Amino acid sequence: MSDAYNDSPRKSAAARLLFVLIGLLLTAPVQARAQPQHQFAINLATLPQSLAGHLHFLDDPEGTQTFAAVLRAWQQGQFQSLPGHLGRGYTDGVSWLALRLTNPSETPQDAELRLNPSYLNEVDIYVQQGGDDQRPADYRTVSLGDHAPVLEMPLIAPAMRLPLHLPPHGQQLIFIRVRTTSSHSLHGDVLSVRDANRASQQHIAIHSAYLGVAISLAIINLLLAKRLRSWVHLLYGSYLLSLFLSSFGHFGLLRLFWPAQTHHLSDVLVGSSFGLGVTLISGFGIALFDTRRFHPWVHRFLHLEIALGLVTVLVSASRFYGQVAQVLVLTGLVLVLMLPWLAWQMIRRGEVAQGRLFLLAFSMSVLGAVITFAGLLGLMPSGAVTHYALHATSVIHMIVMMRGLSERILAAEAALRLAAQHAESDALRLAARMTEDLAENQRALEQALAAERRIRAEQARFIDTISHEYRTPLSIIRTHLDVLHAKGVIGAPRMQALANALKRLNAIFDQAPQAHRSGRPPEPQIQPVALPPIIEALLGELRQLHPNHPVDVQPAPGPAVVLGDPTLIRIALRNLLENAAKYQVPQPQAPLIRLRITTDAHQLMLSLGNPCDPHLLPPRDQLFERFVRGRSRTQGGIGLGLSITRDLVENMGGEIRLQDSPPDWFEIALRLPLADSG
Repeated sequence: MSDAYNDSPRKSAAARLLFVLIGLLLTAPVQARAQPQHQFAINLATLPQSLAGHLHFLDDPEGTQTFAAVLRAWQQGQFQSLPGHLGRGYTDGVSWLALRLTNPSETPQDAELRLNPSYLNEVDIYVQQGGDDQRPADYRTVSLGDHAPVLEMPLIAPAMRLPLHLPPHGQQLIFIRVRTTSSHSLHGDVLSVRDANRASQQHIAIHSAYLGVAISLAIINLLLAKRLRSWVHLLYGSYLLSLFLSSFGHFGLLRLFWPAQTHHLSDVLVGSSFGLGVTLISGFGIALFDTRRFHPWVHRFLHLEIALGLVTVLVSASRFYGQVAQVLVLTGLVLVLMLPWLAWQMIRRGEVAQGRLFLLAFSMSVLGAVITFAGLLGLMPSGAVTHYALHATSVIHMIVMMRGLSERILAAEAALRLAAQHAESDALRLAARMTEDLAENQRALEQALAAERRIRAEQARFIDTISHEYRTPLSIIRTHLDVLHAKGVIGAPRMQALANALKRLNAIFDQAPQAHRSGRPPEPQIQPVALPPIIEALLGELRQLHPNHPVDVQPAPGPAVVLGDPTLIRIALRNLLENAAKYQVPQPQAPLIRLRITTDAHQLMLSLGNPCDPHLLPPRDQLFERFVRGRSRTQGGIGLGLSITRDLVENMGGEIRLQDSPPDWFEIALRLPLADSG
């Protein structure tokens, strides 16, 4: 490895507020206390065990101590015990840690030493192999830091893992040498091999889901920025993208995707994303809270943060990073505390709905940082809560922030509608005062106003459609993330459901905004469409979301190919199936939903029926009206499903209507022209 690379920095900036932890660690040096050196040995018969409370520390400020000198210092009692994990902030010195393992059983014991964070530059482990713990030759050396090629490590995994083996009634002394240009902290555990593998799988699953949510919400915000021409969404979406890149390198997943080059790329990836993330979140704060208008001094501070963040990006691969990063960390601590304060000031100005959501979003991030920091210092037990607190609170932050930005859009639309109403009223009063000489101009003005109202109505229908299609997949994401937070694991079915929901969101915000650039609804792309694959895919989604709602399907006797737009057909059928699942009433020994497909010479008819409670439904002649919906036992909404479905079907030359049926049975029929009907 070249000297230029050895000077490259490594930053622990994996998440939005991780630089807060670094700042706190910077001001929280190692608290070592004198203790007998041979206490706190880890018993391999009682695994897993955290390293907190079992570590002994020796400071090497110049980094010149040889391993032989360290062994003499251990023998002379110069090591001091640590009450928790190692945390020294930014320092150029070297930390030596000592750890003793014991095996009191009659059989050999296998275990694994797992260390984090994986971004530390130099982590060299000296494991006792011989009988004399004072002879350097009786130790083997293993390098696990990110300056060492991953392919040369004992195990390729996101965390640093070292297999251990102790004979019966054996003891083993382990020394760990740590040196890094990033935050100087280390925490870890000793686990059984099975627990280590399970923890690694859980680590990959949770972080993959976290990264999936971050990149999905980043794409959604960028698409909204393009559609709405919004700087706020552009900056927040770009910030989430930088968070994704930083997290991808910080969590160690890059080791699995490209082990041959990880030690060259992770520093640059995480380091650049750190400075870029501070720059973007500062710009987001300026645009979101209008600091130029309401808080001039904060406005100047945020511009300073933007400049410092850009400088950090430029020096991220140079030896000057250490000096710049420490300044950015300290000012970043002020920034993180300032953002909730700005949200509180928004509430005091009367913008309560938005301000509360922004305050909650930023407060959740601070909470996650505090819990993680407490775990690093040993103030809280090391476990799932401390390991994944930052992930859970970060996801909650993103979801709440998305809701807050939605409220911001709605408030802007309300102000725009009010202004338009005032403008229209003024124009009408002016037109009423016109003389007969201005009659022609009056008619032209009325035509312009009518055209404006039509455009606003079309835009409102577009927003309604996007809102209706957006809420359901977002609720799916929230549900599965709640399961993730509660249980700490993600099964394959839940991951599939989450992937399907995100795919649906991406399709909505990738296709619809493009088609609505002119402010008009999309023109249907009429073409031959085979229904069976679409129906099969939608039934698969329904089984995942509503496994207790089986569907009895009777397919068409021949090929079911209709003329229509495949995207609009999929939306219409999905709405019908979801309504059937919402409002059905279980019947003993009978399928909950019945789907029938029949054809005649010119049309295909799809009939969908389900048992229902007539008291939960509005009058049937009102079901196709906008904002009219039944009273579902479990679902919310604003009553747009059947209204949207009718518009989509009629735009494709088809029709949809309710079938005559008993009061306790709800059945709806959809007709589309056959592709071969001429």
